[in-house]
Amino acid sequence: MAHGFSPSSRVILINAVLFTLATAVLALSPATVVSPTLPSQLLVLVVGLAVVIVTNAFLVRASLVPLDRQKLGMRDRTEPTRYAIPVGLIEP
Repeated sequence: MAHGFSPSSRVILINAVLFTLATAVLALSPATVVSPTLPSQLLVLVVGLAVVIVTNAFLVRASLVPLDRQKLGMRDRTEPTRYAIPVGLIEP
């Protein structure tokens, strides 16, 4: 896969692909109330898919932040700022 992505980005990308495939299977499945799937039903599926992907990305990132801090050897929540200033990521 892509080596430049962080582990959380890879998890989010894999989940997005799987969620998209599941939504496509659901939309194209013969087990629907109306066959073929109506455009209004597709809209609901696509909006639901977007909500799931965004929520998943937020939850994965939020849950992995402590691991990222640990990997950088940071003990508390203020150390990322102290790290970012000297390397030019943010200005004081």
